[in-house]
Amino acid sequence: MIQLQPHEKWVELKPRGVQLRKRYALSSHGRLISFTNELTDGQQIGKANRWNYTDAQGTVKRLNVAQLVAKHFLPPPPSNKHKFVLHKDGSGANNHMDNLAWATYEEMRAHISRTSSSKPYGELVILQGEVFKPVQIEYQIPTRLQYAISNYGRLISFLTDVKDGTLLTGSKHQLGYRIWRFRDVDGVSRGYLLHRLVADAFLKKPSTDANFVIHLDHNKENNKATNLRWVTQEALTAHAATSAAVQKNREKIRTGATQTQASKLTVTKAMLLKLILNDPKRTTRYKSLATRFGVSEMQLHRIKTGENWGWLNAGS
Repeated sequence: MIQLQPHEKWVELKPRGVQLRKRYALSSHGRLISFTNELTDGQQIGKANRWNYTDAQGTVKRLNVAQLVAKHFLPPPPSNKHKFVLHKDGSGANNHMDNLAWATYEEMRAHISRTSSSKPYGELVILQGEVFKPVQIEYQIPTRLQYAISNYGRLISFLTDVKDGTLLTGSKHQLGYRIWRFRDVDGVSRGYLLHRLVADAFLKKPSTDANFVIHLDHNKENNKATNLRWVTQEALTAHAATSAAVQKNREKIRTGATQTQASKLTVTKAMLLKLILNDPKRTTRYKSLATRFGVSEMQLHRIKTGENWGWLNAGS
């Protein structure tokens, strides 16, 4: 199921002279889905930067999603030299129309140079509409640097002025999130998830039990404040169940086509495991549960968040 977002516009993709097995649609937020009749019944093609399809001659065609979004939702290019599409925040995974702009070859090269994480210290370019707020670090760290996070999801370090900062891209967490890792004064490794930093700085919690942050478009690389929301555990699980990865995994499990660890669990065992994981009084550690049910601790996390077995209602 696809959850339509506020102000999101859609267009159906129809390559000329091609009879596609499925229907495809692209949104102004950069989401690409396949569907049969209704958009809401479609399935998102996760983290799609390119759209691959086979034409009538059996040739695989690859189209750039950013180019498609620009073609359908941006004003026409100002000249025939503006053949390229740049990402304003430097993230190729963020294909929202507000993050795209037509550019010439020279403009594209200059933009890549400005937004690259390898540029010299002091050459940060603050993007249009971007606001930075200080990061509150709860640990003592051996540096005079300060840190700030922007509403575009960009993290920087600086001495006295944000404008002289350096962009920190962080690394990718095992669950796919961007994370900033560092060591405190005692040499202990610490880390902050970038989307949590953005939410802490720019979003207000709707309730005291809304302690989880979701990506509305399911793209863990798109950490703009407009793509994030504080939610409860229940809302987190419901949202995770609508992702392309969950829908694909659910279909494999139902048809018996998967040979992954998730298939080692029966529906009964999965239901019992979900009840245990969601029990606020649970004292059993993940390691013990993993051994007991024959799955990994990573699988337990994915079951708890709804990425695996998200369609199964443990209360039924």
